[in-house]
Amino acid sequence: MSRDGREVWATWAPSSTLADTETYLLGPVLGFAQRLMGVLCLHASAVVVGEVAIALCGPAYAGKSTTAGAFGAAGYGVLADDMTVLREAADGVMAMPAYDHLRVWEESERILLGSSGALPRLTPTWDKRALQLRGQGWAWCEEPMRLAAVVLLEPRVDAAYAPRIDTASHGDAFVQIAANSYANYLLDERMRTEEFSAIARLIGSVKVVRVTPHADPARIGDLVRAIAGVVRA
Repeated sequence: MSRDGREVWATWAPSSTLADTETYLLGPVLGFAQRLMGVLCLHASAVVVGEVAIALCGPAYAGKSTTAGAFGAAGYGVLADDMTVLREAADGVMAMPAYDHLRVWEESERILLGSSGALPRLTPTWDKRALQLRGQGWAWCEEPMRLAAVVLLEPRVDAAYAPRIDTASHGDAFVQIAANSYANYLLDERMRTEEFSAIARLIGSVKVVRVTPHADPARIGDLVRAIAGVVRA
C-alpha cells in the first residue's frame, strides 16, 4: 500500500482464492487506507432511522451485523456493515455507505431468516455468508447520512431488564470508541493522536449510549425498537 493509502497491490498464496483477497480488500485493506488518509473508521455497522444514521459499534461477535440485519428486516435502511467510515462535514459527522450485503455467520442466518446454510459463502475457504440486502427486499442506503448516535453493544444477558439503554459518560465513550476504531493496531503515534482528537469531536456532537441486548434471539425485535428510540427521544 502506498503511504497515502491511494494505491494497493496484492499477491496471494496458491491455497487462497480471488474471493479471499476481495474479502480482505473490502475489510482491513480499505479500512487502513482510510486511516492513512486521516479518516476515522469504527468497527461498526450502521443503520438509518428516519433521516439519520446510527452506528452499532463493538468488537468481533458483538452482534453488529445481526443487529443491522434485524433493522433491515424491520423496514429500516442499512448503510454499512462491520466498518463504518465517518467524515466530518459542516453540518455534522457523516456516515458513509458501504457494500450492499451483510457478512453473517450461520447462526445469524438462522436468527434473521430462519434458514441454515442457504446463503452463499463469501469465499470457499471461510464460513461467513453473504446476505444480500436487496435480495431480501431490504433497503440499502447508498448516500451518506448524518450520524446521530453511536451505540456501544454490550455482552448479551439473560435478564428481564434487557434490552437496556444506558447513557455513556464522555470518558467511557472515548475509551470504548478508541478500543473499537478500525485497524487501530496499525496506527503510528501521529495517527493515534489525530484519531483521539477526532473521537473527542465525535462524542461532542452525537449521542453515545451503551446497549445491553437480551440473550434470547427472539427478543431482537425489542432490541431494534430500543435502539431506534435513541434518536427519536
